[in-house]
Amino acid sequence: MNLLKRINWRQKWMRKLTEPPMGRAFRLEDLTPLPEGWKVVPPSFIGVGVPKAGTTWWYDLMISHPDIVDNRLRVKQVAFGGFSKELMYFLHMPMRGMAQQEIDTYLQAFAAPEGSICGEFSTMYLSYPTCLSHIARTTSAAKIIVILRNPIDRTLSHMNHLVRNRGKLLRVAKNAEKLFLTFQVMTEAALHSRYAPGLKQLLKYYRRDQILVLLYEKNKTSYRDEIRKTFAFLGVDPDFVPEGGASLVVNKKDYVLPKFEKEERLRLVEYFRDDVTETMDLFPELEIAYWPDFH
Repeated sequence: MNLLKRINWRQKWMRKLTEPPMGRAFRLEDLTPLPEGWKVVPPSFIGVGVPKAGTTWWYDLMISHPDIVDNRLRVKQVAFGGFSKELMYFLHMPMRGMAQQEIDTYLQAFAAPEGSICGEFSTMYLSYPTCLSHIARTTSAAKIIVILRNPIDRTLSHMNHLVRNRGKLLRVAKNAEKLFLTFQVMTEAALHSRYAPGLKQLLKYYRRDQILVLLYEKNKTSYRDEIRKTFAFLGVDPDFVPEGGASLVVNKKDYVLPKFEKEERLRLVEYFRDDVTETMDLFPELEIAYWPDFH
Protein backbone atom coordinates (compact mmCIF):
# COMPACT_ATOMS: atom_id res chain seq x y z
CA MET A 1 0.00 0.00 0.00
CA ASN A 2 1.56 3.30 -1.06
CA LEU A 3 1.75 6.33 1.24
CA LEU A 4 -1.30 8.12 -0.20
CA LYS A 5 -3.46 5.01 0.10
CA ARG A 6 -2.30 4.49 3.70
CA ILE A 7 -3.18 8.08 4.57
CA ASN A 8 -6.62 7.82 2.94
CA TRP A 9 -7.27 4.48 4.63
CA ARG A 10 -6.34 5.86 8.06
CA GLN A 11 -8.41 9.01 7.56
CA LYS A 12 -11.43 6.88 6.65
CA TRP A 13 -11.04 4.79 9.80
CA MET A 14 -10.46 7.81 12.02
CA ARG A 15 -13.79 9.18 10.79
CA LYS A 16 -15.41 5.86 11.64
CA LEU A 17 -14.15 6.20 15.20
CA THR A 18 -15.96 9.50 15.75
CA GLU A 19 -19.01 9.26 13.50
CA PRO A 20 -22.06 6.97 13.50
CA PRO A 21 -22.70 4.16 13.33
CA MET A 22 -19.38 2.90 14.74
CA GLY A 23 -18.08 5.90 16.67
CA ARG A 24 -21.33 6.75 18.44
CA ALA A 25 -25.06 6.15 18.31
CA PHE A 26 -26.63 8.17 15.53
CA ARG A 27 -28.70 11.23 16.36
CA LEU A 28 -31.66 12.71 14.51
CA GLU A 29 -29.41 15.19 12.70
CA ASP A 30 -27.46 12.25 11.22
CA LEU A 31 -30.49 11.07 9.24
CA THR A 32 -31.36 12.12 5.72
CA PRO A 33 -34.45 14.30 5.23
CA LEU A 34 -37.58 12.40 4.30
CA PRO A 35 -38.06 12.25 0.52
CA GLU A 36 -41.38 13.62 -0.67
CA GLY A 37 -44.15 11.09 -0.23
CA TRP A 38 -42.20 8.96 2.26
CA LYS A 39 -43.31 8.35 5.84
CA VAL A 40 -41.48 7.17 8.93
CA VAL A 41 -42.42 3.51 9.44
CA PRO A 42 -41.41 0.88 11.99
CA PRO A 43 -38.54 -1.33 10.77
CA SER A 44 -39.99 -4.30 8.93
CA PHE A 45 -36.84 -6.34 9.46
CA ILE A 46 -33.64 -6.32 11.49
CA GLY A 47 -30.70 -8.53 10.59
CA VAL A 48 -28.86 -9.46 13.77
CA GLY A 49 -25.96 -11.64 12.62
CA VAL A 50 -23.46 -12.85 12.00
CA PRO A 51 -20.25 -11.09 10.93
CA LYS A 52 -18.35 -12.52 7.94
CA ALA A 53 -21.32 -14.50 6.64
CA GLY A 54 -22.08 -12.65 3.41
CA THR A 55 -24.52 -10.26 5.05
CA THR A 56 -23.47 -7.20 3.05
CA TRP A 57 -23.99 -9.14 -0.19
CA TRP A 58 -27.36 -10.40 1.04
CA TYR A 59 -28.50 -6.96 2.15
CA ASP A 60 -27.56 -5.55 -1.26
CA LEU A 61 -29.69 -8.23 -2.91
CA MET A 62 -32.54 -7.40 -0.56
CA ILE A 63 -32.54 -3.66 -1.20
CA SER A 64 -32.39 -4.24 -4.95
CA HIS A 65 -36.03 -5.28 -4.59
CA PRO A 66 -38.30 -2.42 -5.73
CA ASP A 67 -40.31 -2.65 -2.50
CA ILE A 68 -37.36 -2.56 -0.07
CA VAL A 69 -35.51 0.70 0.63
CA ASP A 70 -32.43 1.72 2.61
CA ASN A 71 -32.63 3.05 6.12
CA ARG A 72 -32.09 6.78 6.38
CA LEU A 73 -28.60 6.62 7.90
CA ARG A 74 -27.25 4.35 5.19
CA VAL A 75 -28.56 6.65 2.46
CA LYS A 76 -26.68 9.52 4.08
CA GLN A 77 -23.49 7.48 4.35
CA VAL A 78 -23.61 6.54 0.68
CA ALA A 79 -24.20 10.18 -0.26
CA PHE A 80 -21.02 11.14 1.58
CA GLY A 81 -18.91 8.34 0.16
CA GLY A 82 -19.38 5.88 3.02
CA PHE A 83 -21.06 2.51 3.02
CA SER A 84 -22.76 0.54 5.76
CA LYS A 85 -25.88 -1.53 6.09
CA GLU A 86 -25.46 -1.44 9.87
CA LEU A 87 -26.92 1.06 12.31
CA MET A 88 -25.10 -0.55 15.28
CA TYR A 89 -27.39 1.52 17.48
CA PHE A 90 -27.88 -0.93 20.33
CA LEU A 91 -24.14 -1.59 20.67
CA HIS A 92 -23.74 1.88 22.17
CA MET A 93 -25.95 1.19 25.20
CA PRO A 94 -25.02 -2.34 26.19
CA MET A 95 -25.47 -2.64 29.96
CA ARG A 96 -28.10 -0.04 30.74
CA GLY A 97 -31.73 0.49 29.99
CA MET A 98 -32.92 2.66 27.13
CA ALA A 99 -34.66 5.96 27.62
CA GLN A 100 -37.83 6.48 25.59
CA GLN A 101 -36.08 9.25 23.67
CA GLU A 102 -33.40 6.78 22.55
CA ILE A 103 -36.06 4.37 21.37
CA ASP A 104 -37.85 7.14 19.49
CA THR A 105 -34.59 8.21 17.82
CA TYR A 106 -33.92 4.67 16.58
CA LEU A 107 -37.39 4.38 15.09
CA GLN A 108 -36.88 7.59 13.11
CA ALA A 109 -34.18 5.85 11.05
CA PHE A 110 -36.76 3.96 9.00
CA ALA A 111 -38.93 5.47 6.29
CA ALA A 112 -40.48 4.28 3.05
CA PRO A 113 -42.97 5.26 0.37
CA GLU A 114 -46.41 3.67 0.41
CA GLY A 115 -46.19 -0.09 -0.15
CA SER A 116 -42.46 -0.40 0.61
CA ILE A 117 -40.53 -1.61 3.64
CA CYS A 118 -37.28 -0.63 5.35
CA GLY A 119 -34.85 -2.21 7.82
CA GLU A 120 -31.23 -2.67 8.83
CA PHE A 121 -28.63 -5.43 9.27
CA SER A 122 -26.20 -5.08 12.20
CA THR A 123 -24.19 -8.27 12.44
CA MET A 124 -22.98 -8.03 16.05
CA TYR A 125 -26.43 -7.82 17.65
CA LEU A 126 -26.80 -11.60 18.02
CA SER A 127 -23.80 -12.04 20.32
CA TYR A 128 -23.57 -8.66 22.02
CA PRO A 129 -24.99 -8.53 25.59
CA THR A 130 -28.45 -6.96 25.92
CA CYS A 131 -28.81 -5.99 22.25
CA LEU A 132 -31.59 -8.48 21.60
CA SER A 133 -33.56 -7.36 24.65
CA HIS A 134 -33.18 -3.72 23.57
CA ILE A 135 -34.42 -4.63 20.08
CA ALA A 136 -37.42 -6.53 21.47
CA ARG A 137 -38.39 -3.61 23.68
CA THR A 138 -38.02 -1.17 20.78
CA THR A 139 -39.83 -3.12 18.06
CA SER A 140 -41.44 -6.42 18.94
CA ALA A 141 -43.19 -6.68 15.56
CA ALA A 142 -40.07 -6.64 13.37
CA LYS A 143 -39.00 -9.73 11.47
CA ILE A 144 -35.53 -10.99 12.37
CA ILE A 145 -32.97 -12.34 9.91
CA VAL A 146 -29.86 -14.31 10.83
CA ILE A 147 -27.24 -15.67 8.43
CA LEU A 148 -24.89 -18.30 9.86
CA ARG A 149 -21.66 -19.73 8.46
CA ASN A 150 -19.56 -22.79 9.21
CA PRO A 151 -18.06 -21.57 12.50
CA ILE A 152 -14.54 -22.68 11.60
CA ASP A 153 -14.46 -20.77 8.31
CA ARG A 154 -16.22 -17.81 9.90
CA THR A 155 -13.69 -17.68 12.73
CA LEU A 156 -10.76 -17.47 10.33
CA SER A 157 -12.49 -14.83 8.22
CA HIS A 158 -13.26 -12.76 11.33
CA MET A 159 -9.67 -13.09 12.56
CA ASN A 160 -8.39 -11.98 9.17
CA HIS A 161 -10.71 -8.97 9.23
CA LEU A 162 -9.50 -7.91 12.68
CA VAL A 163 -5.83 -8.23 11.77
CA ARG A 164 -6.26 -6.37 8.47
CA ASN A 165 -8.29 -3.55 9.97
CA ARG A 166 -8.06 -3.19 13.74
CA GLY A 167 -4.45 -4.34 13.88
CA LYS A 168 -3.45 -1.82 11.25
CA LEU A 169 -5.50 0.95 12.85
CA LEU A 170 -3.96 0.34 16.28
CA ARG A 171 -0.53 0.03 14.66
CA VAL A 172 0.16 -3.22 16.46
CA ALA A 173 3.92 -3.60 16.66
CA LYS A 174 5.53 -6.68 15.15
CA ASN A 175 6.58 -7.97 18.56
CA ALA A 176 3.02 -7.52 19.87
CA GLU A 177 1.23 -9.41 17.08
CA LYS A 178 1.12 -12.70 19.01
CA LEU A 179 -0.34 -10.91 22.03
CA PHE A 180 -2.96 -9.25 19.83
CA LEU A 181 -3.88 -12.53 18.12
CA THR A 182 -4.05 -14.53 21.35
CA PHE A 183 -5.87 -12.20 23.71
CA GLN A 184 -8.10 -10.20 21.40
CA VAL A 185 -8.48 -11.57 17.90
CA MET A 186 -9.03 -15.26 18.58
CA THR A 187 -11.35 -14.74 21.54
CA GLU A 188 -13.59 -12.24 19.73
CA ALA A 189 -13.75 -14.33 16.56
CA ALA A 190 -14.60 -17.51 18.46
CA LEU A 191 -17.32 -15.75 20.48
CA HIS A 192 -19.19 -14.69 17.35
CA SER A 193 -18.95 -18.26 15.99
CA ARG A 194 -20.96 -19.72 18.88
CA TYR A 195 -24.51 -19.24 17.70
CA ALA A 196 -26.76 -21.14 20.11
CA PRO A 197 -26.62 -18.68 23.05
CA GLY A 198 -27.80 -15.79 20.89
CA LEU A 199 -30.42 -17.87 19.10
CA LYS A 200 -31.87 -19.04 22.42
CA GLN A 201 -32.08 -15.42 23.56
CA LEU A 202 -33.77 -14.52 20.29
CA LEU A 203 -36.42 -17.19 20.81
CA LYS A 204 -37.22 -15.66 24.22
CA TYR A 205 -38.26 -12.41 22.57
CA TYR A 206 -39.64 -13.36 19.15
CA ARG A 207 -41.95 -16.03 17.81
CA ARG A 208 -40.34 -18.61 15.57
CA ASP A 209 -42.37 -17.41 12.58
CA GLN A 210 -40.76 -13.97 13.03
CA ILE A 211 -37.26 -15.40 12.59
CA LEU A 212 -35.55 -16.48 9.37
CA VAL A 213 -32.21 -18.28 9.71
CA LEU A 214 -30.16 -18.82 6.56
CA LEU A 215 -26.82 -20.46 5.84
CA TYR A 216 -24.09 -18.55 4.02
CA GLU A 217 -23.00 -21.68 2.17
CA LYS A 218 -26.51 -22.38 0.88
CA ASN A 219 -26.98 -18.73 -0.06
CA LYS A 220 -23.91 -19.02 -2.29
CA THR A 221 -24.94 -22.23 -4.03
CA SER A 222 -28.71 -21.61 -4.23
CA TYR A 223 -28.99 -17.86 -4.04
CA ARG A 224 -32.17 -17.61 -6.14
CA ASP A 225 -34.05 -20.04 -3.92
CA GLU A 226 -32.78 -18.43 -0.74
CA ILE A 227 -33.41 -14.83 -1.79
CA ARG A 228 -36.90 -15.88 -2.88
CA LYS A 229 -37.38 -17.36 0.59
CA THR A 230 -36.14 -14.09 2.09
CA PHE A 231 -38.51 -11.96 0.01
CA ALA A 232 -41.46 -14.23 0.86
CA PHE A 233 -40.58 -14.00 4.55
CA LEU A 234 -40.59 -10.20 4.31
CA GLY A 235 -43.94 -10.14 2.51
CA VAL A 236 -42.70 -8.62 -0.77
CA ASP A 237 -42.96 -10.10 -4.27
CA PRO A 238 -40.86 -13.29 -4.08
CA ASP A 239 -40.61 -13.60 -7.86
CA PHE A 240 -38.30 -10.60 -8.20
CA VAL A 241 -34.81 -11.75 -9.28
CA PRO A 242 -31.89 -9.42 -8.45
CA GLU A 243 -29.52 -8.87 -11.36
CA GLY A 244 -26.06 -10.41 -11.06
CA GLY A 245 -26.77 -11.79 -7.63
CA ALA A 246 -24.58 -14.86 -7.87
CA SER A 247 -21.58 -12.90 -9.14
CA LEU A 248 -21.87 -9.92 -6.79
CA VAL A 249 -18.77 -9.71 -4.61
CA VAL A 250 -18.86 -7.40 -1.59
CA ASN A 251 -16.19 -6.90 1.08
CA LYS A 252 -13.94 -9.62 -0.36
CA LYS A 253 -10.48 -9.30 1.20
CA ASP A 254 -7.25 -11.22 0.67
CA TYR A 255 -6.16 -13.35 3.60
CA VAL A 256 -3.16 -12.17 5.59
CA LEU A 257 -3.45 -15.16 7.93
CA PRO A 258 -2.74 -18.76 6.91
CA LYS A 259 -5.64 -21.16 6.53
CA PHE A 260 -6.17 -23.58 9.40
CA GLU A 261 -4.20 -26.81 9.12
CA LYS A 262 -6.11 -30.11 9.15
CA GLU A 263 -5.28 -30.77 12.81
CA GLU A 264 -6.35 -27.25 13.77
CA ARG A 265 -9.68 -27.72 12.01
CA LEU A 266 -10.25 -31.00 13.84
CA ARG A 267 -9.61 -29.32 17.19
CA LEU A 268 -12.03 -26.54 16.29
CA VAL A 269 -14.64 -29.13 15.28
CA GLU A 270 -14.48 -30.49 18.81
CA TYR A 271 -14.67 -26.99 20.27
CA PHE A 272 -17.73 -25.97 18.24
CA ARG A 273 -19.50 -29.35 17.97
CA ASP A 274 -21.90 -28.99 20.90
CA ASP A 275 -22.86 -25.47 19.84
CA VAL A 276 -23.48 -26.61 16.26
CA THR A 277 -25.63 -29.51 17.49
CA GLU A 278 -27.68 -27.17 19.67
CA THR A 279 -28.03 -24.67 16.83
CA MET A 280 -29.37 -27.35 14.51
CA ASP A 281 -31.75 -28.57 17.22
CA LEU A 282 -33.09 -25.04 17.70
CA PHE A 283 -33.68 -24.61 13.96
CA PRO A 284 -34.03 -28.12 12.48
CA GLU A 285 -34.74 -26.75 9.00
CA LEU A 286 -31.03 -25.91 8.70
CA GLU A 287 -29.03 -28.46 6.72
CA ILE A 288 -25.88 -29.68 8.44
CA ALA A 289 -24.62 -31.05 5.11
CA TYR A 290 -23.55 -27.51 4.20
CA TRP A 291 -21.00 -27.70 7.04
CA PRO A 292 -19.12 -30.90 6.14
CA ASP A 293 -16.74 -30.57 9.12
CA PHE A 294 -19.69 -31.43 11.36
CA HIS A 295 -21.58 -33.80 9.07
